This record gives sequence, structure tokens and C-alpha cells, in this order.
Amino acid sequence: MLVKVELLSDTSDLGSNTELQMRVKASKRAPNTRKKAGTKVMPSRGGTARRTVMKGRKCKPAKKLAFDAFADGYLDAAIFADLPEGCDGSLDIFPGCFPQILKDCHRFQRQNRRLLDRIYNEHGYSATAAGQDFWYSRQGHAIGFAYRDLGDAGDRLQEAASEFGSVDVLPGTAPDGEEYIFIE
Repeated sequence: MLVKVELLSDTSDLGSNTELQMRVKASKRAPNTRKKAGTKVMPSRGGTARRTVMKGRKCKPAKKLAFDAFADGYLDAAIFADLPEGCDGSLDIFPGCFPQILKDCHRFQRQNRRLLDRIYNEHGYSATAAGQDFWYSRQGHAIGFAYRDLGDAGDRLQEAASEFGSVDVLPGTAPDGEEYIFIE
């Protein structure tokens, strides 16, 4: 069976909550694949894998990420520890960097919620300090979660942060000609 998937570029009639609309065309469609309008299930040849396509599926609106104490601590540590030489700190962080910063901070908190809750409760650790240690740990500085006497939780958070990889802090010029600090 040949399956062709096309992404439709004009989705204006779908409404604001539609993430993606797809059109599926199949030649020699097997007779047992007929389903109600809206969902098509097509078995693969000789296997158990199936492909399901839903047209016009409604999805939840994207959750807006906001700054919290964790992200504030993360940015404080980035500016304090990794500001390049010759940069006096008077430049603002480029606004285009904030979405990725917030995604990284929120993803780390979501993936390590239990460990973070444990150190907050058992050690009186603050979210700001955790954000700072996330920066230090991911950058490979000789300070961070593993160096705070947090026990096994600190070691596990150190490992989780280092898996995010390091990022660069660089001064630069934005497309509008303004000077900024870029965290990428």
C-alpha cells in the first residue's frame, strides 16, 4: 500500500485551536480500514504497526511560560558567572533568548520535580538557589547541586543539569542595531 501525506498550508477555516491538518491519500486501500469520517486507520503490510491520522483535531492552547524564582536565579547566575570580559553588565539580555531560557528552566523543573521538592523541604533550599545551581551545573562550574551537601538528590540533580549541555553568554548586536547579551 502506498501512503501519501500532505500538509495543508491553508488552515484558515480550521479555527484557532487546530494544531495541524493533514490529508491522507492511499492507493489500493484495504477494505477493512474503513472507519467513521475524521479518523482513518491504515495497517502496514506484514506488520502490526498502524498509522492513525486525525483531521481537524482540537488541541489545548499552548501554556505560556512565565518567569519564576527558579528562572530569575538562573539568569542571575548566568550574568554573574559567565559574562564575557569587557562586558560591564549594563547590557540587557536579548528578548529573543527568553523563550529558550524559560523552556529549559521549566523542563528541568518538570523532569526533576520530586528531587527539587525534596531539597526544598529537607534542606530549606530556595527555588532561586536551585535556578542558580542549575546554571552552574549545566555549565560545568565547580559549584552547583553536587557541592551543596544535598546528598543523593544533589548528585542526581547535578547529573540531570549536566545533561542539558552548556550554553554561551555573548555580547552582540541584534537585527535592530541594539547591543544585547545573548544566552544561547
